Amino acid sequence: MKQFIRNQDMEAVQLDSEWVILNTEAYTVTKINELGGCCWSLLENPCTIHSLIRSLQTDYRIEDELSFEDMESFLSELIKYGLIDYAN
Repeated sequence: MKQFIRNQDMEAVQLDSEWVILNTEAYTVTKINELGGCCWSLLENPCTIHSLIRSLQTDYRIEDELSFEDMESFLSELIKYGLIDYAN
């Protein structure tokens, strides 16, 4: 199963209910919502899509159903922007 992890050269800060992630190599800024920020925090260690969904529902008490497809799409966007990568 694919695992994902955030890249090392990123700086992130939480501002109210949003997160701002700075890619210091590409000089880009990406803004994500609070749920995305929770994912970002979890991606400090390698995670699968299923483990991310389970952790968000348990640890962060997310009651809304999170679909595999939505999480996969979110992670694909983070990969596209160079913020995360596949864990080895």
